[in-house]
Amino acid sequence: MDRGDIKMNVERRLESLGYTVVASDDWVIDFIIDKTENYIKSNCNIIIIPDELLQVTVDMICGEFLNTKKNSGGLDINGLNFDIVNKSIQEGDTKVEFYTDGIITADQMFAKLIQTLTGRKDELSSYRCVKW
Repeated sequence: MDRGDIKMNVERRLESLGYTVVASDDWVIDFIIDKTENYIKSNCNIIIIPDELLQVTVDMICGEFLNTKKNSGGLDINGLNFDIVNKSIQEGDTKVEFYTDGIITADQMFAKLIQTLTGRKDELSSYRCVKW
């Protein structure tokens, strides 16, 4: 997986979530890319991250980046796109609503967004190698 591709995908993913990447974000994004790559490699006991984990890697990086920006006071969460967060599930004639507009706060939606992005760590288990 090429680092340039990862960074480009991270920037595009952040833009799709409603965040515009600025030049001052480069160092933080690079740091989080390194941190996430090291986590995945260590967790799976692999040297190279397979291409099949690109989307998982990008989502984890974006979640960590947005959370870091919010915690440092550099992010207005009201401008973010929360459409990727599940609002309801329907199975047959049964529908479960997780929230309706106005009941959940922007902070709660942000927390759900971060959980959606970073909560994909279980997908790494298919790529784990045995360590002797």
